[in-house]
Amino acid sequence: MNGPRWANRPFQRTASNDSLQTTNEMRLTRRLIRTEIKKPAFYADTSYCWGTRNMATGRSNKLVGQTGEYLVAAELSRRGLIATTFTGNVPHYDIIASDESGRHVSVQVKASRGPSWQFGNITVYCDITFDGKKQIVGERNPCPVQRLIMVFVRIDEDGNDRFYILPWECFRNMLVAHHEDYLSKHNGIRPKKWNSLHSAITETDLEPYRDKWETIEKNLK
Repeated sequence: MNGPRWANRPFQRTASNDSLQTTNEMRLTRRLIRTEIKKPAFYADTSYCWGTRNMATGRSNKLVGQTGEYLVAAELSRRGLIATTFTGNVPHYDIIASDESGRHVSVQVKASRGPSWQFGNITVYCDITFDGKKQIVGERNPCPVQRLIMVFVRIDEDGNDRFYILPWECFRNMLVAHHEDYLSKHNGIRPKKWNSLHSAITETDLEPYRDKWETIEKNLK
């Protein structure tokens, strides 16, 4: 047998190995996103033939999303849970968090470098009809999967990241309520673009849910 004895041992996957791998991936992605933050918006990455501002912005947004997923996965692993990431390949969730007994819950991650999170289509969360240019908010949409937990990540360049954890239904109600409030201030007609379905929430809105990791643990089934 050539080489040290440990070199011939098969690799065994464990929760600690998964946590280490996730942490290493997160660190690498953080380095990339810090580079993106310091680049001007029109930066052209010739190695990938990014030739337009939109492409550069899209790449930066993708890095933000990946960083958020790795940060959440690392936090879950730190709390003794197994975090399986899907990197955008599943429609409604990004991570499955599970414990050693097989109980699990779905987690959707929303990451941002700024103090707000933008959503382009409120009809994902409620029904909207139009009376001329006036928007009418209808029924709330049901959760797309059972026990879906939202984790909002405020990514800080210096590593002081913040996490906000709440059930999907709570987030939906918050977002729809904000949309209704905005419409009520303008008699149901959005002032700049009447058919816009844009909505947003801020860190201040989410403050009651900061570091509520027990929400995930309580929903393991």
